[in-house]
Amino acid sequence: EKLINTIEVPIDFDYGKDVVQNKLKTTVKILLRFGDKSKNIIYLPKANYVEDFAIYLAKAKNNDDKKFILSNEILELIDLIKEEIHSDYYLIDTLKVKTAFHHGKLPEIIRGELEYLFANGYLDNIICTSTLVEGVNLPAEKVFIPYPKKDGNDLSKFEFGNIVGRAGRIRDALTGTIICLEKSDEDWAEEFFENEP
Repeated sequence: EKLINTIEVPIDFDYGKDVVQNKLKTTVKILLRFGDKSKNIIYLPKANYVEDFAIYLAKAKNNDDKKFILSNEILELIDLIKEEIHSDYYLIDTLKVKTAFHHGKLPEIIRGELEYLFANGYLDNIICTSTLVEGVNLPAEKVFIPYPKKDGNDLSKFEFGNIVGRAGRIRDALTGTIICLEKSDEDWAEEFFENEP
């Protein structure tokens, strides 16, 4: 059976002048509250959103003073990034909190390593554009969607179905959770769920 719940969560949320950055920061707060103990995919429509979100999440996780035990696989990828891209590349900071970002501008070898790390449980969060959800079979316990877009265009019903289909796979969990983040004047999530992708 299809189950849709609406949960209103009071979170300090001020769009101010920069709507995108504040929505990304608010999504970080929601992820920390509802996805702290699960494997999560966070879908965003643009590469710069993905990178900004990953940086905000890494800062928030570092502020928790939680110690992250990194696998040898993550440490090896950090070394590869330092050699192949740059020693100060901000993907390194996100990997140190078991989080990564994934988009088409990353070298293919790095994307492949990130997919391997997430699929094998070494990463807790992967923030991605449609590059990860198109053709790559990566299940997650929870999928977070704050924007129903792909670049500047609306997601099609099929694309939305492909993204939410990453939540919960039979070998990993019996159920999956999709968390769509809407402003009070939006109602796109229910429209997508009422259709048959």
